[in-house]
Amino acid sequence: MAELLLSQRIIEFRDAGKQVLCFKFFLTRPQELLPMLKERGFRTDRIKIETIEWRKRDLESALNKRLSYFSSGRVINFDQICEPSCQGTHERLIDQCGLRPRTLFRMAHEILNEFDTTAKEDVEKIDRPSIDEGISKGLKAIYG
Repeated sequence: MAELLLSQRIIEFRDAGKQVLCFKFFLTRPQELLPMLKERGFRTDRIKIETIEWRKRDLESALNKRLSYFSSGRVINFDQICEPSCQGTHERLIDQCGLRPRTLFRMAHEILNEFDTTAKEDVEKIDRPSIDEGISKGLKAIYG
């Protein structure tokens, strides 16, 4: 992706004076990547940079809305679908996502996937092993 970011001609491609290509890049760790890009000649004077910063309450609202949407309003908190001994999972997801929505939703997805593939038929709520493994897989998928 660095090559594309550093290709000013492609990013500013125009036809008859009109911009015909548009790009939007999301850098997961901009504080680490921007210095490297600047070192290689990235033109911050010609490319608009906006920093999006999420707060815990924004992420909580996003997770609640996503749960509600996909459950037709029946679930608005991740703890509702977890075993009683696993209460606090909702807050744990918010705390462990590093204020990144992509990480938050990936961890939640991996928990659901883990539960779906490993739970016994008579188990109705998400168990601790599914939660722990799902969070681990979600973080690994994002950060490697």
